[in-house]
Amino acid sequence: DVSMRIPGSPLTRFTPHTGYLYGESISYGERIAMEIKKAIELDRLREIVT
Repeated sequence: DVSMRIPGSPLTRFTPHTGYLYGESISYGERIAMEIKKAIELDRLREIVT
């Protein structure tokens, strides 16, 4: 079960936020997947999920 708490306009590519962070427009779902993958690689998954 997933309950995402996303500020702004969730699940849309049309906000500039991710473009500023990642240099390209990506969906919030893609961004969350990238952050989960990075947390797993750094062995820090417990810090980002509850």
